[in-house]
Amino acid sequence: MNYIKQLQQDNQELKARIDDVDYEIRDFRRLLNSSKHNGVDTDGTRSDWIATSDTLARLRLIDLALFNLNQ
Repeated sequence: MNYIKQLQQDNQELKARIDDVDYEIRDFRRLLNSSKHNGVDTDGTRSDWIATSDTLARLRLIDLALFNLNQ
C-alpha cells in the first residue's frame, strides 16, 4: 500500500472515531438534559442528582470510542 493510500485510510479511521466520540458525548448530554435529571420531583425534592456509577459508565463509553477499544 502506498503512503497516500495509507494516509487516506488512517484519515477515514480517525474521522469514524471522531464521529463515535461525538455521538457518545451528545448522547450523554441528552441524558443529562432529560427529565430524569432536571426539575423537581412530585415530593418537592430536586431531581437533578446523577449517580456516580451512571456517569462513570457513560464516560467509559466515551473512552472506548475515543481510544478505539471497542473493536
